[in-house]
Amino acid sequence: SINESGRYIAEEIPRQVGIRAGSVIQGYVKGGHDANDVIPLSSSKKSKKGFITLGQLAKEHNINLNNDTLVMEKKARYCTRLVKLDTKNYGLPQTRNRKYLFIWRSDDPNDDLGDYFQEIMKHLETPLLYSMDAFLLPPTHDRIRCFREALRSGPGLMVARERSKELDFFDWELSQVKDLPLHLVFREKNGVAERSRYLTGWDTRGRKLVAPGFWTELVDMWNHRRCDMIDCFGAAAIRDAISRDPLHHSFTWDISQNVTRAPFRSATVGVSGCVTPGGELVLPHKGRTAMGYEKLLLQGIPFSRLLLGPESEVQLSDLAGNAMSVPVVCATLLAAICAPQLRRERENGKSLSLTKFALHQKYDGANGAVLAERGDLYDIERDTTSAASLEAMLADIASDLASDAFYSSVLCTCESSGRTTNNPTLLECQGCGMCVCHECSGRLRTSSHDLKEIDMEGDRPDPHIFERKLRCAVPSMLRLGEGWEDKIDDAKGLEAYSFQLQQVDRNKGHWCLTYGAWEDHGSARQVAEIRITIGRIGTLDRNVGIAAYIRCYAPAIRTKDPLRGTLLDSARLFIKITNKKTPTWELREGSTTTSNLQVVGSDPGPSQRVLVGLNDEAYKSLKAHKPMKAFIPKIKSRNNLTAYHSKWKTWPGTIVISGDSRVDGTYQRLSCEHTIAHSALWRRDSTSPMYIYFRPDVVRSGLDTAVISSTPCYRDRNQEICELEDWIPENALTDATHKTNAKFLTWESVSPSLQVEIPVPKMTMASSEPSSFHETVSVGDSDASPILCEMNGLSDGIMQSLLQYTSEDGTSDIAEIDLVGRHGTANSKRLSILAAPSLLKYAAERKLSLELSKWYRLPSSSGFGRCAVNVPPRPIEKWRKLEGRKVKVERWYDAQESKEYYQVSCVYGLAHAISLYKLIMSP
Repeated sequence: SINESGRYIAEEIPRQVGIRAGSVIQGYVKGGHDANDVIPLSSSKKSKKGFITLGQLAKEHNINLNNDTLVMEKKARYCTRLVKLDTKNYGLPQTRNRKYLFIWRSDDPNDDLGDYFQEIMKHLETPLLYSMDAFLLPPTHDRIRCFREALRSGPGLMVARERSKELDFFDWELSQVKDLPLHLVFREKNGVAERSRYLTGWDTRGRKLVAPGFWTELVDMWNHRRCDMIDCFGAAAIRDAISRDPLHHSFTWDISQNVTRAPFRSATVGVSGCVTPGGELVLPHKGRTAMGYEKLLLQGIPFSRLLLGPESEVQLSDLAGNAMSVPVVCATLLAAICAPQLRRERENGKSLSLTKFALHQKYDGANGAVLAERGDLYDIERDTTSAASLEAMLADIASDLASDAFYSSVLCTCESSGRTTNNPTLLECQGCGMCVCHECSGRLRTSSHDLKEIDMEGDRPDPHIFERKLRCAVPSMLRLGEGWEDKIDDAKGLEAYSFQLQQVDRNKGHWCLTYGAWEDHGSARQVAEIRITIGRIGTLDRNVGIAAYIRCYAPAIRTKDPLRGTLLDSARLFIKITNKKTPTWELREGSTTTSNLQVVGSDPGPSQRVLVGLNDEAYKSLKAHKPMKAFIPKIKSRNNLTAYHSKWKTWPGTIVISGDSRVDGTYQRLSCEHTIAHSALWRRDSTSPMYIYFRPDVVRSGLDTAVISSTPCYRDRNQEICELEDWIPENALTDATHKTNAKFLTWESVSPSLQVEIPVPKMTMASSEPSSFHETVSVGDSDASPILCEMNGLSDGIMQSLLQYTSEDGTSDIAEIDLVGRHGTANSKRLSILAAPSLLKYAAERKLSLELSKWYRLPSSSGFGRCAVNVPPRPIEKWRKLEGRKVKVERWYDAQESKEYYQVSCVYGLAHAISLYKLIMSP
């Protein structure tokens, strides 16, 4: 329209046009001209009053709507820059592309501040150092354990019962599921048989035969579409020219999408797809879905710092899917703040480079090397007279606890999250070593395995009782003896560090104790670890015992040419009950020996691709496909990495190896499926069996490696004998590729004088009388918190590390340690490193005045648990009137009161549990 002054006013505007109604048109800029060269616009006296169209305005003033730009009058002018950012470029293993709009006020349309913003964002990009697997919770985490218990509970069984009533997904006339054509097209295009169900084995009426490793209780929650989608993706992963076994390689599958929409492999290895609200990410190599906590970690959100309440897994997943990646948001804020100053510095003639700006630390000059002066035992004289030998202690422990360690370890998939099966019958495959209880054997695909019952003497030991015995038997602190730094190059400086017991894990076939060494009294990097496993040293090893390993982190944490990939152990020690020899350490030799072997195969049998259900269409489509050069893996191989081998349908049933007496012999293929990578396992039967299998590259950054080992499990990495370079089973069936190079892995025995010491602990524990703590809590009259135990003898360095983030001014005799606030994560970590090992050992020895696993009856007069501090009252229910509605009143709560209630009720329980004991620390 035209106002009284003859100016044009924007009145009716389409939704897709970003102009505010009522704006006054200032003029227009000719295409290709300077943005400040605005030609004013005003109506002529002959112009009609009222509404005119944009086309009429352009015709009257000769405006080209395709090239020219209309300019509106405004009180302030803003410039914008749209930047596309990906989360994986800022240190998180997630592909999440989002566009960020940088807006700043400027009267100059050609303002270049956006260039400086984008330059800083480019500078802040961080290389991805850790794959997605590093962000996943361990199977024994409380969140995973509770989730599995919920699946096994009444509501979970009810859902499984309803799923079993589902109509056949592949019967279109019966089920009428619209996703069926998509699944059929996917199978046809990828050359997968229509009824191939290699991973889930789903069928009608709830019948499923799941691949070992999957949670059977979770698969029962999935409908036919989800199960078939997993089978489609699993077959597609094996179909690739570089075949990947989804049960042993890292994949992330979003089964909430359609089968033709969701990718079955990510473009970047080790990186997950985009976390979305309502997304259900399946991790086939873990046998489960991604937890809500894990999705928060993939967004860079530390869940331990969130004041979470009783949120469900669905709510946490939606929270993570709707959130923005924290490192990306922080980078954009920092770039927006620093961009104006960077431009001012450049305009002043300074040749400013962003590479000069970095956070500097005290020890940057060492290039990340491990320094002895940062160890907690630096300048502390070694007490060789009173220190005990770890090797001698482990020999005694092996004879007492090794058998119970195996029987109380994880012997079925259903036990991997802390549970112990109620079925007394345990079965073990004589070929691959898979263990399963009798209850689960009917729900897993075990027909290809040679299962026999595990002979167990007496009742099975209780894992909780055994863990207490183990903590009582082992020391809480270790130290490397003299001479280690001279023997191992990567161990420089480690003799000045103590190794504190950090974890006691119940694993498959054994228990594992992990000792860690940390810089600056637990406040900096971890530099090394000592792992001690008790139970079976290797899979299918009939002789139980103890194995110890030393791993140095120096190659991976140095700043110059850091090692990327798998970090191997530097030393090992084996102690078997049947071997009465004095145990000595073995060091990994830096140089390996190579040998030429003749690997000849015969008796062809079906390959894994055939077992999965791939047909000739998969072979033809890959053969006809011409991949772009950018997507061809940069790996040298004698085998074609973009198409199948000519004998891809068959693998040798018998392999004869000659050329080196250490591995010579005849190897027969075993029928075991799913439990080993690619279902490929050959065994040489003799007094000392040998196995051929593939060690998978889990993150799919390289080729899988064929290995000859004394055990059938690739997780027994230190039991391997040699690696077959660039070998696949089809090579054994072709005359031209019978000759194969083998790289032998050797260990060197050292003198028995090279030992690991058990130093005399300087810290001492003290507890009150057996009944005093219970009586103090029962009475509840004291204003001070009751003291459960005291820890004395802490060094000045430990005290400074623990109290680094306290808010005390130093005038008080007691300093409170924040465990749930701003610095709660850092303080909890340091307490777990420095104080928890001694405290847990003290509790395992039953020296505390209160048993942590026992319930105590409190007198009703104490009022414990009924005060406003322990149990805060709910917000007051209020009602208010509504005007103009049928329902005239509604119930409401004060927002601030509700927030305080949930924060106090959810957080105080954790804080009270952590601060149940009060550490009175004195140097």
